[in-house]
Formats: sequence, C-alpha cells, structure tokens
Amino acid sequence: MRVNVYRNLNKRPTVVYSIQHKGKVIDWRTDVFIVNVTAKHPNAKQCAAVRSGPRQVCAWLKGDLSTFDPSLHKDGERLQFDPKVDDSFPFDQCEWAHFTPLGVFIKK
Repeated sequence: MRVNVYRNLNKRPTVVYSIQHKGKVIDWRTDVFIVNVTAKHPNAKQCAAVRSGPRQVCAWLKGDLSTFDPSLHKDGERLQFDPKVDDSFPFDQCEWAHFTPLGVFIKK
C-alpha cells in the first residue's frame, strides 16, 4: 500500500508519525518502515510559512509500507531537514526509509 509518512507534531512529547493513504490519515506509529521512497519537496512559500509559524508540515516521504529488517539499518544515514534553517531538501528518492523516535534514516 502506497502511503505518505510525516512527523505528527500534535502528538507530543513523544515522536509519532502519521501514515496517510489516499488523503486520509489511517494510522499513527512511533516506528514506520517504507520502501521505494520518493520525497515531496517543499517549495519556498511552504518553507516561509513554516518559518513564520502557522504551518508545521511542509515535506513528507511517500513509499510502500513494509516490515523492518534490522540488518538494513547499518547501511542507512540520518535524514537532516529543517525548513527553519535551510530550504534545500537532501534527496528526491531512495531505496528505503525508517522512521524511529530517534529520527528518520534513509538508504539512497
């Protein structure tokens, strides 16, 4: 199933990710693994909205839900993206993405 995954900032203090399918949130999890990943890049206007305060989510990853294989994680790198600091997004697509309470790890 092809889904969009992004960090839900309303479910604090823990890190929770929203899983969206066909425009509707279908689940919230603290650990999500997706494969065949593409990135939804923010544009300059969306990043400006995040910097000014009212909007929080401006980027998400789209992929197929899968089961996590711990042996893959050693090959991953941590995804760093903060629209309040830098508008550039680090990639267009990658092999897999693992969303954890410690951050998002990807394999390009």
